[in-house]
Amino acid sequence: MESDLIIVGGMVAVIIGITALVSAITDLRWPWVALVLFLTGGGAIAYAAVNNPGRYAIDRLDEPIFNVVAWIIN
Repeated sequence: MESDLIIVGGMVAVIIGITALVSAITDLRWPWVALVLFLTGGGAIAYAAVNNPGRYAIDRLDEPIFNVVAWIIN
C-alpha cells in the first residue's frame, strides 16, 4: 500500500506539473515550479517502480489508483 501511495502521489505531481508548465508558457515565465514537480513526481514514480518490479505496468496503473482512492474513502 505504501508504494501505491507513492506512485499515485508521483502521478498527481506530474499532472500538476503539466498545468504549471502550460501556465508558465502562457505567462512567458521560466517554468521553475513545473520543473520541480516533474522531478519530484518522476522520482516518486521511479522509486515505487524500482521497489516493486513488475507490479506497475502501463496497462495495470488503474489498480494502484483505485486502491488509494478506496483507502481514502474507507
